[in-house]
Amino acid sequence: MKRIELTCIAPLYSGHNTLLKARLNNGQNHEVLEVRDSVAFVVYNQEDDTLVFVSQFRSAVAVVCNSDDVVRNPEPGYIHEVPAGHLKDGLTVEQTVVEELWEELRIKVTEDMVKVITGDCPLYLSPGAMTERMHLAVVVIRNENIHEPERSVFGLEEEGESTERVIVPRASLPFLEIHDMKTYALAQYILRTISQAMLTNKPWPAAFFGEKSKGGTNAPSS
Repeated sequence: MKRIELTCIAPLYSGHNTLLKARLNNGQNHEVLEVRDSVAFVVYNQEDDTLVFVSQFRSAVAVVCNSDDVVRNPEPGYIHEVPAGHLKDGLTVEQTVVEELWEELRIKVTEDMVKVITGDCPLYLSPGAMTERMHLAVVVIRNENIHEPERSVFGLEEEGESTERVIVPRASLPFLEIHDMKTYALAQYILRTISQAMLTNKPWPAAFFGEKSKGGTNAPSS
């Protein structure tokens, strides 16, 4: 049996993303959704021991909720998730995080506060159907980084964004019902680093997320 290879690509539909037809050397055709690479990031506020999530309408979630009433979400079409955004031309991963955090949550950070935990190897979200690869990152903040605390909904109107700031106590993270893969992965990363901190008796989050976190609390007790 010969090794499968791609022979040609043809566009089928172009909108917000592009649907492609990939023809293989075994005669099969596969549909592939071409999507720009992205970054997802968990925001930890070391001053009050909380995580900052977002809640926003997701069309695919609404479709699933409409067809399967077993799926439970805070509202039909809405899920709580970590903030994320597609990489923009000319911007690094860190610069994208800085821009997205301000637009989506009115949280002001600098590039050196962003720790990309996937390094130079972003992860495919669905390699059988999508081209999108995602970087994962952690941002450690203090209360002073959060602007307009009286507001809860943000986003760019011209891009149709409406994002709600959701504060999640870190202690509730192990019991949270999570419907989103990137959020699950980053939640597990946070829980793992907390466990490592307790086992090694190192200060958390400073020892795991860099000097920018210096002065934070010690590893949380179980």
